[in-house]
Amino acid sequence: MSPIENILFVIIFTGAIAFFLKNVFRLVATICLGRPENRFDNLWSRFGAMLVYGFGQLRVIKEKFGYNHLLLFWGFMTLALVNFEFLLLAFSRDSVLIFSGTAVRHFNVCRRYYVFGSSGMCCGSRR
Repeated sequence: MSPIENILFVIIFTGAIAFFLKNVFRLVATICLGRPENRFDNLWSRFGAMLVYGFGQLRVIKEKFGYNHLLLFWGFMTLALVNFEFLLLAFSRDSVLIFSGTAVRHFNVCRRYYVFGSSGMCCGSRR
């Protein structure tokens, strides 16, 4: 990358971080308006519930289009991981994570099956 591109990237990235932090501080100020509550009482059961209901989407699967939502959720989680890796690669070309190199081919194959499967589920469920 040329020096101009690097400078432009740093300016845009700094602006994005500043915008993000402004929103985080606004949300924290809103949260601080509430009453204090001990949320560390059942830490392991809360963590297990987060895994089951948050990442496993157990309640959503019980609904009519639950499996379609599950595929979309994990598709977006994968895209978030890939975008995070691209962000890290912008700072260092030597960093290799999950989707760099040969793993990109496997991701592309899985992505094709995911797109065909989810579009088939959407079209097939419109009876």
